[in-house]
Amino acid sequence: MGLAALLTVLFFMPTATPQAATKNTTTWKVKVNEKYSGTLTLDGTQWYLNCSKVNFKRLNYLRRIVHLQTPKGCKITTGYYYFNTQGRLDRRRTFHDLNTRIGSTRFKGTYCFGEVNGRLHQQYGWYRVGGVNYGIGPTGKLPWHPEEKRSVRTEQLRQRLVCLCKRLKDQHFIHHQRHQHVPGQHHQAVCHGSYLRQRQGKKNRPDCQPAA
Repeated sequence: MGLAALLTVLFFMPTATPQAATKNTTTWKVKVNEKYSGTLTLDGTQWYLNCSKVNFKRLNYLRRIVHLQTPKGCKITTGYYYFNTQGRLDRRRTFHDLNTRIGSTRFKGTYCFGEVNGRLHQQYGWYRVGGVNYGIGPTGKLPWHPEEKRSVRTEQLRQRLVCLCKRLKDQHFIHHQRHQHVPGQHHQAVCHGSYLRQRQGKKNRPDCQPAA
């Protein structure tokens, strides 16, 4: 076969084409803590922040708050938000203990989150969480008395228990699916065992009789 013929065959041979990504993600460029550049990604229903200057895995729970300055059109508006160790935005209406500083703003105490998409609630007045009204200061901090403090701790514990129960329920479902009983299997085994005992003349063995 000549060179021209070989090139013609190679040209018309079918080639594999890469599949396009089917993940439904949208990304915005944001400003983090008033000085760093980062990207905010909506992956399905969850929001994730990626910033080379903020490593959530190395930050303890008292410091995982960031200030986001977002562009127009982003569903996450400018404000303070709390993230978990994977950089996922916590959108719950809940409380977080903080001890850190962002720019000139100092955070120390327990703060209330849960406005639109989990933003820090920075408005003086009453705020309802878990069926209880709490007095919130203009910075989002709880200026509570001891009774309110106990209520907040109870609400934090309740939310943790809800998450734990959901996780255990999911694990139980997976375990049940793996060990699901096959219909008719037990009946076939019983019938087969009875047939063998009849053939061996051991249908009424003493060790098979119920205890008196």
